[in-house]
Amino acid sequence: MQGNFSYQLPFPLNATCLIQLTIDHKSVSSDSELFLELGDIEPSSSGLEYVLKYVVVSNETSVREINITASTVDGRQFNYSGNLSLQAFMPSIINFTVPIRNANGSLVRFNATAGAGNCVIEIAVRSRE
Repeated sequence: MQGNFSYQLPFPLNATCLIQLTIDHKSVSSDSELFLELGDIEPSSSGLEYVLKYVVVSNETSVREINITASTVDGRQFNYSGNLSLQAFMPSIINFTVPIRNANGSLVRFNATAGAGNCVIEIAVRSRE
């Protein structure tokens, strides 16, 4: 289990502007056969979305269901659910996107929950321009 912690991450908003993301991380539950963790947050190629890169590793070859949900403070939800074929000890990456800006132009703040097997992590993402 990774534990609970917070950290700050520089994030390129565009070619000339760097913002700071504050990530609050919480391990809700763990799985002895599976590792799930947020590896990174990057901008999409269009620059309009956060790309959350989740890393999944299993100690056995298997097919696992993965679910990711993000909720913004203004009530919008974004979901991913699917089966992931895992090879033993080979990392797999799941990319999940959330818009960077609200309709009014302000930066999106959101909470995301990701789960695979019995492993569940939660993050809260706050940004500051």
